[in-house]
Amino acid sequence: MSISELFESFRLLFRRHVTVTFQNSQITYDGFPHRASYKAEGLPEGYKLAPLDQVALKNATEDFVEVSASHYRILSPSGADVTTRFIIRTISGKMRIVPKALTIKTGTAEKTWDGLPLRQTRVQINGICPNDNLAVTATGELTDVGSCKNTCIVDWQNSTADPANYNLSFELGTLTISPASLRIVQSSYSVEYDGTPHPLRVNVPAGATLHIQDNESFVDAGIYERVFTVSMPNHTSYSGTAQLTVLPRRLTLTTNSDEKRFDGTALSNQSVKVTGLVNGEILEVRALGSITEPGSVKNPAE
Repeated sequence: MSISELFESFRLLFRRHVTVTFQNSQITYDGFPHRASYKAEGLPEGYKLAPLDQVALKNATEDFVEVSASHYRILSPSGADVTTRFIIRTISGKMRIVPKALTIKTGTAEKTWDGLPLRQTRVQINGICPNDNLAVTATGELTDVGSCKNTCIVDWQNSTADPANYNLSFELGTLTISPASLRIVQSSYSVEYDGTPHPLRVNVPAGATLHIQDNESFVDAGIYERVFTVSMPNHTSYSGTAQLTVLPRRLTLTTNSDEKRFDGTALSNQSVKVTGLVNGEILEVRALGSITEPGSVKNPAE
């Protein structure tokens, strides 16, 4: 054995002091266990120290947790366990796992009102760790015209993620239903004069409300127009012009025919038959035809 080897043997007979200092640290939750880093002072060059009972932290903690170890193994450069040759002093550190930011984003949707509910089930989760899963369901629903947030429910019971490990924030989409257009099929019509009042008419869908400006009924022949407005829930209002045409009624005047032998006096017949009058109306009319000399003439009426 050489002198240097002999000296090394005697040196190792005396136990050396080693100080292990655990570092303070704060780590964002990532789904994996973490052990505090440490620094060993007093180890000869080439020697390696490893804690045997150092606790690993995985989940988020409310505050800093003391981290240290009480059992170690020290290996010489040749790999021999020389732990018993050292007196090890431990200085504890503090470690904390903080929750990770996680954002839940729900989808946005819009449509024109059709009476059916509007939903958007798309959900985007940003920030979830690879080893965790999170069950999220979009619950927003809209049926009538307007807008609302596309809310969601987080089902922690059916998720592997722990709510303590995440700081949740939400970016909720918007559901929007715009009014449908009203379709007015007919807003004008015509009738033949019959002596009775006729209102303006507009064909509107069931459930709609019709308002005609200065609305009234009309009897006499003519063309009548009024502005109207139709309103209906979940629809845009519709404005237009309603028109009523009262057509003149046909009257038929029938005069009588007559004849006689020439006697030097005028021949006339003033009787007239009036066809087409309504509602008890009376028309004063007489036949004007007259003839004195032999021959024939028309018997006009007035």
